Amino acid sequence: MAKVNSTRIATIKGNFEHGEVITETNLGDLIDAIAEAAQEHEHKPSGGGGTGTGDAAPVANLKSGTAAGKPANPEVGDVYLETDTEKLFVCFGAGSWTEVLTEPKLPMVAAGEQIIASADTERNTSSTIYVKVKEFQVKREGTYRIKYSLRTGTITLTAYARIYRNGSPVGVEHGITSDTYQTIAENISGWVAGDLLQLYIHATSPAYAYTQNFQICIDSPLEGHITQD
Repeated sequence: MAKVNSTRIATIKGNFEHGEVITETNLGDLIDAIAEAAQEHEHKPSGGGGTGTGDAAPVANLKSGTAAGKPANPEVGDVYLETDTEKLFVCFGAGSWTEVLTEPKLPMVAAGEQIIASADTERNTSSTIYVKVKEFQVKREGTYRIKYSLRTGTITLTAYARIYRNGSPVGVEHGITSDTYQTIAENISGWVAGDLLQLYIHATSPAYAYTQNFQICIDSPLEGHITQD
């Protein structure tokens, strides 16, 4: 195994200079180097490589602590793990840290006709106030085209639907008085990763509101397809 020396640092640095993800091989090298440093520092009854009293010399360039406690002026080769943010930093140039092992930020999405998630099962309610019937959690920020079908159970009485974000209305309220399904499409921006994209419906008493084919669409396909009823 190789220690965290200047050669190893230069190799690992190449993965991060342009925001690239570290390669599996170089990540393995880094982990091996840290493991070797820890092994060298274990207590030995005699013959240690540091002071001659049995213990190896301290591993000066491997540290951990809170983000606030990270040294302000690191030396080349220093490695620091922020235990509160779960981020790892390496000093490639004297006096500055480079964050490594960070998940790359995914590009923003734009509205389009590529279906990336669908919840097609029919849902209904006779509630006269909005109730949630469908929900997705988005993984990327940007603008989504949201489609669904809506109908009323009684002609002349209205079924209503509206898109919500994290429990708050963000879409336009749509009302349908037809007892055959009508398709509604709406582009809504401002989504960030982790947001809950929700469909709420209600009806005019004593009618029922019905919905199905809840779909999330963007302008280009993504790997995978989610179906949620």
